Amino acid sequence: MKRVLAVLTALIIMSTAAISMTGCSINKGGEPGGNTAVNTGEPANVDPAATGQPNPTAKPWDPEKDPFVARSFDVDRFSFDAEMMRFVELTQPGNYMISPLSFKYALGMLIAGARGETRQELLTALGLESEEALDAYIKNFNAFAEGFNAKIKKDKEHYDSLPERERRYYDEPTGALRVADSVWKRDDIKPFRDEFKRKLELYDAELRDFRLDNVVREVNAWANEKTEGLIPQLLPDNYDVGDLAVVLMNALYFKDSWQEPFNEIGTQPFHTADGRSVDKEFIESRITCRYYKDADTELAEIPMGNNVNFLVVLGSTDGLEAKLANAEFRRAKVILPKFEIETSLISRELCSFLQALGVTRAFNDLADFSGMVEDHKMFVDDIIQKAKIKLDETGIEAAAVTAIMVKDGAVFDPNEPVVFRADRPFHFFIRTGESAWANESGVVMFAGRLAE
Repeated sequence: MKRVLAVLTALIIMSTAAISMTGCSINKGGEPGGNTAVNTGEPANVDPAATGQPNPTAKPWDPEKDPFVARSFDVDRFSFDAEMMRFVELTQPGNYMISPLSFKYALGMLIAGARGETRQELLTALGLESEEALDAYIKNFNAFAEGFNAKIKKDKEHYDSLPERERRYYDEPTGALRVADSVWKRDDIKPFRDEFKRKLELYDAELRDFRLDNVVREVNAWANEKTEGLIPQLLPDNYDVGDLAVVLMNALYFKDSWQEPFNEIGTQPFHTADGRSVDKEFIESRITCRYYKDADTELAEIPMGNNVNFLVVLGSTDGLEAKLANAEFRRAKVILPKFEIETSLISRELCSFLQALGVTRAFNDLADFSGMVEDHKMFVDDIIQKAKIKLDETGIEAAAVTAIMVKDGAVFDPNEPVVFRADRPFHFFIRTGESAWANESGVVMFAGRLAE
């Protein structure tokens, strides 16, 4: 069974004749988004009374005391990813999945059209000092994607060249890593500035016009196409398109399988964050992987087929990059639960996230996106991200959609394998591996947590 991973990010920019209100409200007291994320991952929350077990969560959930809330990587280049994870976890205690990378692509196109303090606040939120640093980050991942796809093409050509009788001894090479971007404007708005279009060349973005009566349908069709049908609908049919001026969209599509096969091993207990025990289907593989363990953290970085890694972290994520640097290649028996997680951040949580990082001007009448369209006032109104992941013995299938509404190794160990059993809450990261394709590895494409 083929497994695919896709992300779609869209920024929707709207304009209004007189902007006098803040699009994304800031909650008083500094609390993150007043609405919780919607999580439809399995299994559903179980009523302790129905299981005959005592209720260990009678007290209100305190994220500051929850050991399964991500802390910090303590490394600058991962700070945005870690803070995005932490912010989502502060809004809900359960499972979730997000895509920091797709969000960065979307914000990058927004920054390309921003000026002055609006632009600097967005860069600072990303942990960057300049737009050139963001460009270098995007170029690095683009190079990785190009190398990934070139390897898939070469492997497929070699497989196709084999005699039919020999092909049965090999798995047919599959995989894809594609980035797609598009920027849309209402058909009665002035053309985009030439400088803005030149900046968008880095993103290879399509430029399109739309009418208000067909924009929802066309945006959803683009999302459906670029994610191979995994994200069939970005905007609801009744989405309010009043004052909609510009739409900026990113799609990130990934397909890969495990480097070494996993086998189903049946139902076993998974110990949830609130102390319950629920049955899950587990899979197992004996592989060589990077492994680390100390008093607070145990991790395994599981290789996938084409220089992408699935990192599983049990316990604390504090100082994660340093711990990864000290991880050693070990022979390991890796045991994972099969799971599905679906997350919807649909109540301005990500607006509050950017505001917590110091972005304020983009959300009100001080916003300056004049680098995009001349003499056209615009401001960010809302941010939405939807994501889904499915993991089983064949690999990973996942999808995510983000919409930002902006209105008018070490030595091999020959000894007995360690046992890495992920039967309690863990964080996961899908990261780029080392390759000759890009200067920097370890880019976090997706991240999340399985807590129940």
